[in-house]
Amino acid sequence: MKPEELKLFIERELDAISVKADMAKLPSITDAVIEARHKLNDKLKLAVVGKTKAGKSTLLNSLLGITELPTGDGIVTGNVSVLIHIDNSPYNQETVVVHLTDSSQMNVSLEQYRQLVDISKKDPLGIRDKIVWFDVYLKHQALLDMSIIDTPGDDSWLEYDSENAKALFRDKNRKPDIIAYVVRKEFGSKDIQTVQDYLAQVNGAEHRVSGLNVIAVYSCCDELVSSDIEGCNWELDYRIEGNRIIENNRAKSPAFRMCFSKCFPISAIFSMAANSLTNDDFVLLKEIAKSSISEYFYKDYSYIEIDDMKTMYPELFGIFKSDIMKDNMMRRLGLDAMKYIVWWSSVHPTGTIHSLRSDLENYSNVPMLRKYLLDEHFKKISLFYKTTSVLPELKKTIESEYNTAIDLESIANLRTILAMYRNIEKNIYTQYGFLSVLRDYYDCLDYFDQEDWDLAVKTIMYSISENSNDVETQEFRQQWQERMDFYNMIGNHFAVDASQKLINSVSSN
Repeated sequence: MKPEELKLFIERELDAISVKADMAKLPSITDAVIEARHKLNDKLKLAVVGKTKAGKSTLLNSLLGITELPTGDGIVTGNVSVLIHIDNSPYNQETVVVHLTDSSQMNVSLEQYRQLVDISKKDPLGIRDKIVWFDVYLKHQALLDMSIIDTPGDDSWLEYDSENAKALFRDKNRKPDIIAYVVRKEFGSKDIQTVQDYLAQVNGAEHRVSGLNVIAVYSCCDELVSSDIEGCNWELDYRIEGNRIIENNRAKSPAFRMCFSKCFPISAIFSMAANSLTNDDFVLLKEIAKSSISEYFYKDYSYIEIDDMKTMYPELFGIFKSDIMKDNMMRRLGLDAMKYIVWWSSVHPTGTIHSLRSDLENYSNVPMLRKYLLDEHFKKISLFYKTTSVLPELKKTIESEYNTAIDLESIANLRTILAMYRNIEKNIYTQYGFLSVLRDYYDCLDYFDQEDWDLAVKTIMYSISENSNDVETQEFRQQWQERMDFYNMIGNHFAVDASQKLINSVSSN
């Protein structure tokens, strides 16, 4: 049963419960079903969270290929911004709706929004401390499937910003379904505790496979192979060192494994540069690469004022000509990306701007994150959390009515409704039993050997894929049946249970 099919199954079962509740004159259950259906049809909500200056807004801009979210060297993002597709806009255009503390709303332009959300700039409307959150309506393909939430740092020195971010997770109608947690340096114990708190609010304290709806993003990883003094060895792949650090965290910390399903080392500024690079930029930086001061440019160019440059480095002055040109390029591309482009141009003297943009994107590792987060199985698996999150409140309502019922007819009807609910729950966890196997995989449990774990992951990906056929399904079933018989023989009951879950999952594909 694919995620979309699961939603249809739940909708049919909810319809049946609603009909029964109407016939039994149980309006509270009917209302709970209506609310559950409404939440089921809501888009997935992804929140990007982490400490201040972790690179959250830069990450989102690079993921979506936009420039709407302000970025900078200092603390920039203030308050919560929910990015929503323009189809849902009350004005049928790209715009921003501001939600205020007095429960009122006001409409502002994207330019006004950029000023309001950027705490390094003056408050143009005098309302910054009254804002609860922004709804930002954009015309972007990715937003057709999910809303994406940018948050201020969870350690923001602006008290109302931190409180508004925390309020997002407390609000059952606004809280996210999935989380990307961004850190700039090593993951610390406070990061783990923060994510555990988020998980408890999103999934509930005892969710069966909590953590699969969270990924970690280790940002600014180019710093692993760079130095302010010596520059950067661009031929080194920072992702190797980034993955080594991530795997070290995973090996040493059970709490880390329980919090994150997958981790990505990235450097989003290079993706941003790929989007912002103009032909004039390309020509200018190629000219620097050909000059005698290209090596100096790698190290401390950004600290030289244009007047000093005229005297100390006339060749560089002749290229830039003004502080405005220099500072504008630094603001759009970032110094590290400019250094990379100068190096790249010296290595590829006949390279084109198209190939440079492609290499900047690849170096950022953002395409891999984008594919996983927005296109592949993370989004599909996350639909499981959405479908299960609509059910607990309904269950509470049914049980509350059952526990307080007095007349025999109501008790009988409520028993039937409770049985119908349990049938939904049973089918969900039967069809999606592979998720607990995936959780075991990320937890590094050892009831399978590596070959079986590789097959398990392949089976899980197949079970949620769009393409399936009877031959492949039968092959997967046969392989796991043979493994289950073997594990049963040697008494490895954990492996037997996991094998059966995989058989069930692939059989329903």
